[in-house]
Amino acid sequence: MDLDRAREIITAWARAEFGRLLQVRDVAVVRRATGRVWSGEVFCSTREGDVRVGAVCVEETGGIVDLVDIDAIVDALVAVRRASVERPSLPAAPAAEAETDFSDLAFDSAPPPATAQGDDLEGVFDALESTSIQERANRLIATGDREKLLEARNLLPQLLVAPDTRGFVLRQMGELELLLGELDLGLNYLEAAAREFADLADIAALEEIAGLTAHVIGPEAAETSPVRILLDRARARLRPIDRIEQAPLFIGLSEEEIFHLQGAGVPIALGPGDDLLREGEPATRAFVVRSGVLSVRLESSEGGARVVRSCFPGDFIGESSVLGPPGCTCTATVRSEAQTALWRFEGAQLRDIIAEYPEIGTRIESARTLHRLDSFLSMHDATAALDVAVRDQLLGSINGIARVRAGDRMNRAGAVPAAVYLVVEGRLEYRPPGGAVRVYGPDSFAGLKDSLHELPLEGDLVAATDGVVVRFDPNRLKGIATAATPEVIAVLEKME
Repeated sequence: MDLDRAREIITAWARAEFGRLLQVRDVAVVRRATGRVWSGEVFCSTREGDVRVGAVCVEETGGIVDLVDIDAIVDALVAVRRASVERPSLPAAPAAEAETDFSDLAFDSAPPPATAQGDDLEGVFDALESTSIQERANRLIATGDREKLLEARNLLPQLLVAPDTRGFVLRQMGELELLLGELDLGLNYLEAAAREFADLADIAALEEIAGLTAHVIGPEAAETSPVRILLDRARARLRPIDRIEQAPLFIGLSEEEIFHLQGAGVPIALGPGDDLLREGEPATRAFVVRSGVLSVRLESSEGGARVVRSCFPGDFIGESSVLGPPGCTCTATVRSEAQTALWRFEGAQLRDIIAEYPEIGTRIESARTLHRLDSFLSMHDATAALDVAVRDQLLGSINGIARVRAGDRMNRAGAVPAAVYLVVEGRLEYRPPGGAVRVYGPDSFAGLKDSLHELPLEGDLVAATDGVVVRFDPNRLKGIATAATPEVIAVLEKME
């Protein structure tokens, strides 16, 4: 599945259901707890202009989900008409000059929308603005004048919205605070920068920050500082493995199972900048990292891609080639960031091994579930700002995935939630006595705020339909919140 194929499927559905009434635009990849879907914005052309009536999504298998029905179309058109009626009338426009009267011309159809071009221009302007802010801040800092430094301090936080450069911006913010004599604040920014670089195992950047930290607090104190701990952990994560059974996914398998995996693995090597997988290309192979580091990049609905995590020795990559439907595609771009060695497995050959040794398939399935949830959290509006360490803690709080039936009571009234749920399929409802029902659809969290604050529920949380949920341990989530910064706690509360 790719954007063009998704557009074809959504357009065919819209034509079959509503004829020429609807137009499909702006198809983009969206990350969900179940994996990727392709979402197409659907519009209806009216005298008031093009009216958005909803979005239609296509799954990897080509199935349509989140349909737009006639009620949604009517509601959208009524809302636009009501707004038009309530809008204050404007003075009549003066008559057009003769040379500008094109009423005698006729067009078979309206000109194509300029949204794509506008989006591209917006991205260009955003990049230019960021570059301008960075250059201005650099000039201000270079003066060494305190007033100029304070002006630069107000500029730099505007650059933190770009995930790919956040580590470098945080480092510059830390250095700036040190220049201003704010040692504690400067060290906090340097630690935040180190966490960004640790996510990508950027050893050179971590070593520079560790050296700067040691210069400020002294070599002895620096040995036990958070930055030094991050540096040591990053170095440990890069330690190569030389046998398949050292990969965490395969630890504990029988000698016979390991023997078949070893026979299927073919050693390969990549250079820095080489792409191992490209999002959207056919998924036919899986890999285990032997040495080096790779970055995982996800396409965003706004266009472009962003790095969301790194893969280190022992990591398994490419579950879709083993477990995906025929014709499935890679769900991420994976790029080598250093000289990297791997074992390569043909997906078809792994499927044959799994048929004989189901435990291997169970483990690969668990890896796929965690990777899908990590991609969802990486691109979710609320949790995208969390660093990899916090996302890993959230994933470590998962108790399991369960199917629920309509009517199942998930959390009881009068008690603190016994579990926090992420809805994967179906719908949960919170039903307080005498109050409005709160609905939790796919990709939403239920019971989180009450769990974090240990508040008893006033009503029952019930499965309104058959579905699938991911269950989180509330005690582990509270442990994350207890040790987290106020910014992380705010993100956790926004998840519901």
